[in-house]
Amino acid sequence: MSFVRSLPLEVRCAQLTGLTLPSGLGHDPEKDRAELREMVPHGVGSLSLVQHMSNRDIGEMRRGIDAVQDYLVRESPGGIPALVHAEALNGLVWNGASSWPTAIGLAASFDLGAIERMAAVAAEQAAALGVQHGLSPVLDVCRDPRFGRVHETYGEDPTLAAACGVAFVRGLQASGDVLATGKHFLAYMASEGALNMAEVHAGPRELREVHALPFEAAIRWADLATVMNSYSAIDGKPVASSREILTALLRGGAGAGRGGGGPGVRLRGRGRRRHPGGGRGGAQRRRGRGCRGGAVGLDR
Repeated sequence: MSFVRSLPLEVRCAQLTGLTLPSGLGHDPEKDRAELREMVPHGVGSLSLVQHMSNRDIGEMRRGIDAVQDYLVRESPGGIPALVHAEALNGLVWNGASSWPTAIGLAASFDLGAIERMAAVAAEQAAALGVQHGLSPVLDVCRDPRFGRVHETYGEDPTLAAACGVAFVRGLQASGDVLATGKHFLAYMASEGALNMAEVHAGPRELREVHALPFEAAIRWADLATVMNSYSAIDGKPVASSREILTALLRGGAGAGRGGGGPGVRLRGRGRRRHPGGGRGGAQRRRGRGCRGGAVGLDR
């Protein structure tokens, strides 16, 4: 915290911003630095590859990422490298990376070990590209097939969604090179009319026992590193500004620690715990403690 307080206000504000990786970097260091000095003079918090997912060579992309990171560390006022993020729902979303069935298909397999192994491969490929932040898994519980992103979820059952989410997070974060992101907290896909970003009408009990459950499981049992908030409003209040949802429920009830930054809210889990049925604390969780309702009741 003392380091953050020592930074000028402009540098601290810059850490809340993001940048899409510019094209053409990585060939001329002097030209790269001049362009970046003009573009991000105070540094930048995150670097997105989303717009380049299918049309750039991996070597060219890695050179571009390295150019940005070198500038940020050597020349930006804070010397802080960016957090590079990409999608990884069913494999790293990148031209040439391995791809598996989408999340609803993974859930239909009921094969948690396969989900964990898949996520570990995605993490290995992400790290090779220079990505440290995977914007997956989607932990939303979706019960209306009209919602356009239903295939990204693990379905309608919060216990199954929790089990698959725990497996995915453990696989993606196993090496320590890539952070997972649980999204979209909270009840994003329970919107009125199954419309994207429409308002959600759900009571406190449904929010906690259905929609929060997969997030709580991933935080408590897999040390989920980051969480992305929902873009919608619950009972008229935008989630992004809701102390009840993001502080009382997420940081309090779901077990997340303090932190912040980037596209997701940085968390600290309460200690890595194994899946119910085995390992540290397994007997306690089988009795329903550790995650309210005894969620993630699928043993390996």
